[in-house]
Amino acid sequence: MVADAINAEVGRQGVDVVLASSVPGLKLLAEIRDRIRAPVFPMPDLPTLEILNHKLKFADICAACGVPTPPTLFYRSQTELRPAEIRTKIAFPCVLKPVSASGGDGVNVVHGEAELNAALSSAAEYLHDGLLVQEYIAGRDVGLSVFAQDGEIKNWASFYCDGHWSTEFAHIPGLLEAGRAIIAHTRFTGIANFDARFDPQSGRLLFLECNPRFFRRVEAGRNCGLDFVAAGLAAMGLAADQPTSLTEGRHLSARDLFSRPGLKLVSSHAYSLKSASRDIMSILRDPAPVLGSFLHEHAVRSVKLSWLGLAAILSNVAD
Repeated sequence: MVADAINAEVGRQGVDVVLASSVPGLKLLAEIRDRIRAPVFPMPDLPTLEILNHKLKFADICAACGVPTPPTLFYRSQTELRPAEIRTKIAFPCVLKPVSASGGDGVNVVHGEAELNAALSSAAEYLHDGLLVQEYIAGRDVGLSVFAQDGEIKNWASFYCDGHWSTEFAHIPGLLEAGRAIIAHTRFTGIANFDARFDPQSGRLLFLECNPRFFRRVEAGRNCGLDFVAAGLAAMGLAADQPTSLTEGRHLSARDLFSRPGLKLVSSHAYSLKSASRDIMSILRDPAPVLGSFLHEHAVRSVKLSWLGLAAILSNVAD
């Protein structure tokens, strides 16, 4: 029925390409793509998609490729979780995350057992596929975005994560090489983004997870010179070729741009007026992602604050 509905729109709207941007959408499209009467944007097959989207299986892939990841414990349910084991093998602070959620949902840095219990109570994501507890890695959040075909990276961008979804594109030692190893090992096709932590002092680089789908910083890449959507269309012969790599440029998210520090950057010319105008026009063309992100984060923050407050109360009672 879904394939029939898509095909009806293909005929009615004259659709040139069908693509999915989320993991649920990609899973559905992977199952019905042979019945779609329009070209399908390059995407992974279902087994590869599920492996890379699963944080524990992704860690296994990294181990097979010689790519370092943080020390990790896996628990199938909250009832199996052992705080004493976490203290001994991981230590606090540590990072708690659901196995298959995305967009940062359910990810918590916890500094003790009270915060651990509060986080477990507030995150419904932990009830599904289990949860991971990982060592907290000091350093900066970095990322590698790629478009790949048959295990070969065709276009890529590496960056530091700044502020609130702002982006500073830069060369980061070892990041591309590790990403290439994973992409080749899985023979991945499509769009993906790798999250990692990099410590400039020690040079330590650890991969955290993979999002085998479109990602929030697609806009940042496009604004700074590499359009990943166009890269995929170019591979289909439907658009001009895109630059192979992006390691320079800066993009401020809407929240950072209109903050006091962001406005100060613009007024002092540390962030050019041309770049600010570019970012504003991008928001005006399509404000829905900005609004949706704000509403989602506000709801998540409200829940977290409630449970962290409870954790503080429980900690005081215990003392």
